[in-house]
Amino acid sequence: MGKATLKIAFLEDDHDQAEVVKIWMEDAGHEVDWHARGSDLINAVRSDRFDMVLLDWQVPELDGYSVLRWIRQNIDSKLPVIFLTARDADEDIVKALESGADDYLTKPLSQPVTLARIDAVARRSGIDSPDNDARKEVGPISYDTDREVMTLNGEPVSLTRREFALAVYLIRNLGRIIPREVLLKEIWGLNAQVVTRTLDTHISRLRKKLSLTEDSGWSLKSIYHHGYRLERLEDAGAAQGAQ
Repeated sequence: MGKATLKIAFLEDDHDQAEVVKIWMEDAGHEVDWHARGSDLINAVRSDRFDMVLLDWQVPELDGYSVLRWIRQNIDSKLPVIFLTARDADEDIVKALESGADDYLTKPLSQPVTLARIDAVARRSGIDSPDNDARKEVGPISYDTDREVMTLNGEPVSLTRREFALAVYLIRNLGRIIPREVLLKEIWGLNAQVVTRTLDTHISRLRKKLSLTEDSGWSLKSIYHHGYRLERLEDAGAAQGAQ
C-alpha cells in the first residue's frame, strides 16, 4: 500500500524556493498550503486541520521559531513540525529541537532527503503507519488487509484485488482529496500522464458494492481538476430520520 496523502502547511518567504519545494511535495502526492508570512500561516493553522507544518526561520513579521512556539502552546503539542532553513548553527538547531521541532533540515535542500524526512516524521507521528492499520472499521465498513477481506454490515463484499486496494486507500485517507495521478500510481503503478478510464470505472463499482452513497451516509466525489474524496456524512441518517 502507498503512503497517505499529507496536508502540509508551509512557511517560506522566498517565492522561488517555495515553488520548488511545493512542487516536490505535490509530486509526492501531498497537499500544500503555502504562506510567506508567519502570521498568515498561524491563521491557516488556527482555522484548518493539517497533518504537518514546514517552517522557514527567517520570514517577515513573525519568524518560524515564534510560529513553532505558538503552535506548541496554542494548537497541538503533537502536530509534526519540520524546519527547512538556512540557519545551520548548532545553537539554532538545538533551540528549535528543544522547543518542539520534530526535525531540522538546512539549506540548500535536497529533494529526496526532504521527502524522506517528511515520510520519516509522518511515520514516527503515526500519520503514515499502514502496518498498524491492517484492520479498520469505519461505520458499516471494515477491512483486514492481511486476509484482503472487506465487509459491509458484517457481510463479505466481493472485490477484485485492485478494488480492495483502492477502497482501503480511500478509507485510510478519509476526508482528503487524493489526486488522480496519485491513485493511478499507487494502485496501478501507472505514470500520471497515462489517460485511462480505469480509475473512474473502479470508483463507480465501489460506490455500488460498498453503498458509498448519500443515502448510506457517504460521499465519494470527483473533485474537478483535483481527484477524488471519500467522506462520511455523519448527519445524513439523522437528517433522513427527521423527515
